[in-house]
Amino acid sequence: FKKVVLSPREVCVLNLSIKGTSVKNIAKRLGLQIKTVYAHRSNACNKLGVDKACNLFHCRLLIKMIYLE
Repeated sequence: FKKVVLSPREVCVLNLSIKGTSVKNIAKRLGLQIKTVYAHRSNACNKLGVDKACNLFHCRLLIKMIYLE
């Protein structure tokens, strides 16, 4: 597997997304704008090689392989 480095915020947004939390609720919970949540999720998906956020549900094992710097 290729080493993937996500920011702490990207990890947080992905973890909440995978748990089924809506973008609106993620934004409220983290004190972010909705468009910022979409940006973090999109950046993380690109880094993970996932083409759509809905495919994250099929890639739960990838999240366990994330290395934070």
